[in-house]
Amino acid sequence: MAAAAAAAMSHCHRRRPLCDSRLSLLAVLLVVLAVAGVTTAVRLPTSTNPCDSDPCGPNATECTGLGASSWNCTCAAGTELVGAQEGQPYCMSPGNCDDGTRDGPCGVWGECTETATGYNCTCDPTAILVSPFKNGSQTCILDPCDSHPCGPNATSCTPAGFSYNCTCAAGAVLVGVQEDSQFCKPP
Repeated sequence: MAAAAAAAMSHCHRRRPLCDSRLSLLAVLLVVLAVAGVTTAVRLPTSTNPCDSDPCGPNATECTGLGASSWNCTCAAGTELVGAQEGQPYCMSPGNCDDGTRDGPCGVWGECTETATGYNCTCDPTAILVSPFKNGSQTCILDPCDSHPCGPNATSCTPAGFSYNCTCAAGAVLVGVQEDSQFCKPP
């Protein structure tokens, strides 16, 4: 019976305190009846509308269910739709550290700090800031020069977005430019 009460509670929208209090009362009642040995039959509400769980988030003006596990979101002005290509649409405020992804907009190698106009990424020591990234935002990626891809005949390696550029020592020859895997070959 407790499982039935839990299932009923999951039906409610998380911002409906009245629904939560009614279902909490139902759960307590079911437990009391079970302890007293009373057998009951309760018809619990069921829903096949994915919008009941508010999958579009607080920045959505509308959620349209397209079956049991698919939906479309209409986002409020000033917010953007993310995750639609992955089948998990969500309305997000641009420049928000909570972008609906597991690691946030700064990625696994950065820490996100919200500002009055958006957010800033502080990258780990082995990572670099890529800005602009998608839609003018920023993110942290591993420094492509950290593994010394240019080799011992290079005088420098300069990160270039998700790639790098090598500067070779006198006499060394830069190879692999077309393949995006530059290396300074010895003379």
